[in-house]
Amino acid sequence: MVVRGRQPRDRGKVQVVNVVTVRPYGKDWKAALPSEVEAQIDDLMEGRHIAVAMRPSAGPVPAGHEATAAALPAIVELLSTAEKSLNEGRCDDYYGKQMSPNFRRVTGKKALEALVASCQRSMGTRQLLLSTLHIVRGLEPRYENEGQRAVYDLSGQGLPFQTFSLEQVDKRWYVAE
Repeated sequence: MVVRGRQPRDRGKVQVVNVVTVRPYGKDWKAALPSEVEAQIDDLMEGRHIAVAMRPSAGPVPAGHEATAAALPAIVELLSTAEKSLNEGRCDDYYGKQMSPNFRRVTGKKALEALVASCQRSMGTRQLLLSTLHIVRGLEPRYENEGQRAVYDLSGQGLPFQTFSLEQVDKRWYVAE
């Protein structure tokens, strides 16, 4: 079932569209909880804390570790463009223009076509990608490879992966994976 959630007018204009699984329950139908929500509920019940991004201290960074820093303007622009592509259902643009050329090079043509098709057909897949971009916008990346790679720690965010990476190729930022 496709559902649309809207905030009250006095709280903004954010709208969420999602696919919800419904299951028979006696003579009725009931919505099944998404696995991400179940994981968050389990974390809360077990007393585990959800990780929150924090600003780095002004102290020195130990050798071998790299500090987090605010996202560069080019990264913010990439995230905005990627979000716009997905909101408009242009999955071919997302995978063809915002995904790294390195990713496209190592991903087979049929696999890439399957990713685009899945994104276009499945609102749930698109919403997962959009949720990831939305969460990443509020976090600070850890820069690696002499500032050529930005890695976001997504542990505890209810997503099916722990990190999200961007990389700079020929002075332009792309989604790496």
